Amino acid sequence: MDDSGKLLPLLKDCLVPGVSKGNDRPLIKEDFELFAPSITRKLNIAANLVSDSNGSISKEILSDVELLSYLVVVCGQHSVSGAWTQPENVDLCLGILEKIETAYKNANGRDIFKNSKIMKKIFVLLRSDLLLTSFKCHPASVICYAWILKRLTLPALADHLTEVLPTALILADDYETENIKMGLECLHHIIENVAIAQLKYNGSDEVILDVLKKCMFQTEAVVVEPQLQCYIALMGNDLTHSTTALARNNFDQPIKTVLSNMYMEQKLALRLVYASNLANLIEARGLGIVRHLTLIFKILHEYTLEPSTTNKSLEALSKVVQVCWCRGKSVKESVTLILLKLCVELSRSKGKYEVDEVLRLARSTASLLIQAYPELTDELDEHICANDSIDQALGTVISQIFHPRN
Repeated sequence: MDDSGKLLPLLKDCLVPGVSKGNDRPLIKEDFELFAPSITRKLNIAANLVSDSNGSISKEILSDVELLSYLVVVCGQHSVSGAWTQPENVDLCLGILEKIETAYKNANGRDIFKNSKIMKKIFVLLRSDLLLTSFKCHPASVICYAWILKRLTLPALADHLTEVLPTALILADDYETENIKMGLECLHHIIENVAIAQLKYNGSDEVILDVLKKCMFQTEAVVVEPQLQCYIALMGNDLTHSTTALARNNFDQPIKTVLSNMYMEQKLALRLVYASNLANLIEARGLGIVRHLTLIFKILHEYTLEPSTTNKSLEALSKVVQVCWCRGKSVKESVTLILLKLCVELSRSKGKYEVDEVLRLARSTASLLIQAYPELTDELDEHICANDSIDQALGTVISQIFHPRN
């Protein structure tokens, strides 16, 4: 029997088995005590069979779809340390895969993950492990699924949408934080790498939106961040070429909920996540964000003066001016008031802020504001710079940000 004939049975033996207790509790090393002790030895044997003493890989291995599929799945299951494997196994498997990828690309002129036959075979191998009733008993297959998915990009991922989307939805709809995070990250990758027209074709965009709504009131920063990124990506793709951006749509209620959560949030970690994503949220919704300006300005009045979120809030404030300048007086007055309050804070307690960066971002916002509303410079000169009651420190900060004429 040649090396490829020996390798396939060995790879099948290296697949991480399911564990019956996965639905009852988190899995531990003891659950894999019959599998883990021998896996390192088996993987080393597999590594030796994959390539010869010169490091070359035979054409038989590179042309065997079934063998390559099992090889990728085994490497994916051991792509991160877990209760079923050790760090040395991770390094070994990633080394094996790197050799295979390089040899396959040299022989075929394309990435192994762009071979549709291999990918379909891989998803067939994983399918039974990734069902709603079985995924908790097969954590290695879940890790493998997420690892492979991240390697599929536009346009190849579109060919496997029906195979990858259900698992991402199942994970995102789970109750365990780790699974929700992984599911949302997978959904974000799918949204970014599948054309919106294809997502809409069979209603996948609405299914994704429904799952995201169920995650709306999560309070873990590691979950909220990928959830916001999913909303932003889906909304941005959906509305980029829309001719009805001002019309109310399916995103407005989620935006209202997100902004309400943001306004009420007190945890610093979550406030940082919300502040970091607000500018992108505003840009993705486009002019339709005017429906939510009242709440956004309430948020920015508070977040801009909080040193930990000042920088990201100023970026969001700039985005408001760029997107909503047509709202005229209300935008001009609200943004100016926020910047002037920041000037007061900077003049009193510069030590709390990253002064140089804050001044740069505030100056950028003020420049956009004056560009949109040229009359603002004269108004500042008349009502602020000519006011003798303003102390020198405050006047200096205002001049640094707004550059009013003297």
